[in-house]
Amino acid sequence: MDNITDMGNIGNIVRTSYALGIDLVIITGIKELKWPNIIRASAGAAIDMRIISFLIYWNCLIF
Repeated sequence: MDNITDMGNIGNIVRTSYALGIDLVIITGIKELKWPNIIRASAGAAIDMRIISFLIYWNCLIF
């Protein structure tokens, strides 16, 4: 996922990914994740999944 601004949308994508059996979600382009909103929107699926978030600044990865 890249540059999604609504944390509820991220939660919905995480919930759908979990239902499909996907065990890793990579999120890029978001400076600050609001975890309570993501967990609420994902109906708790975010607790069981691996979620990686990073920013890309001029070819440098920042985890």
